[in-house]
Amino acid sequence: MVKRIRSRSRSRARARPSRTRSRRRPSARRQRPRRPRTVYRRVSSVMRSAPARSRWYAAEPSVQPVGNGIPWEQWDKLAEPYQLTIQDITSLPAGATLNLLIQDRNIGDSVDGLKHFDGVSRRPTEFFKGLTNVFTKSSGLSGTMKWHWGETHPFTFELLNKSQRMWYPLDDSGFHGISGKHWTQMPPTTKVGWRGAAMRWEDLDKLPELYAIPQ
Repeated sequence: MVKRIRSRSRSRARARPSRTRSRRRPSARRQRPRRPRTVYRRVSSVMRSAPARSRWYAAEPSVQPVGNGIPWEQWDKLAEPYQLTIQDITSLPAGATLNLLIQDRNIGDSVDGLKHFDGVSRRPTEFFKGLTNVFTKSSGLSGTMKWHWGETHPFTFELLNKSQRMWYPLDDSGFHGISGKHWTQMPPTTKVGWRGAAMRWEDLDKLPELYAIPQ
């Protein structure tokens, strides 16, 4: 019986598979867009997010009201009759000054810096201590504002759009962007402020004590 022997040269001549690897396509998991980082914001004295509350106020469950004051949100309602209007500013002579509390959208951070989210009832002048802004009128709704953090800048009051409950600035010609009207054509009872309502500092004594706790 004749045994067949394979030729070595023939076996070597066979094409070997290429060692180069094809580039792998990225998986669907890698192609998914990253979720945007959550940003927590505060509106007035009310926190929007529970995670932010637990991060900023570790002792929140133990905070209880102390004293005879009312909640800040309820106090805001009582303060509305004292909030400034167009008529209040136009009636001032040039050079007149006003000491103001402006409850802008960051006022909660300022009160938090005073450590007043502790549920303790305080007189309004004590609750907002150090947050006095000084407005000096030049003409119309304009003048200068010395802010409670020490800087002084040219200033023009913003106006409240009551239906949207939003504050909008005036342009250089005095027109209110959202309404399209010049401020002189708007009702004299229109609220003025800056990212929130403004009121005279001396009117704080006409209002009851208040307190704030994390919401």
